[in-house]
Amino acid sequence: MRLSTVSWTFFGLIVTALIIYAFSLGIFIGSGAEFLKMSDGSGWYTYQCRYLYLTGIRRHLDPGIMAPSPEEAVAKGFCPVFGYTISNRVSWRKGS
Repeated sequence: MRLSTVSWTFFGLIVTALIIYAFSLGIFIGSGAEFLKMSDGSGWYTYQCRYLYLTGIRRHLDPGIMAPSPEEAVAKGFCPVFGYTISNRVSWRKGS
């Protein structure tokens, strides 16, 4: 069964809209441990996630993960596939 030109155009627009929506949420591209240094020289490791947005790459640090070594921070860390999820929106609204 062959689709008409209008059907292919509509399908292309839907796919384009879904891709733009995914990039507006932020697509996971990597993660790692980051050392946060305090003014006295001490510090701790936290877990960071990197996401690709329409405007570029952004890092999301998880302040709830503090570990003395990078291995422990990576073991405790978790990055969702999309950077901005429904749970982030709900927790943001509860905090305000």
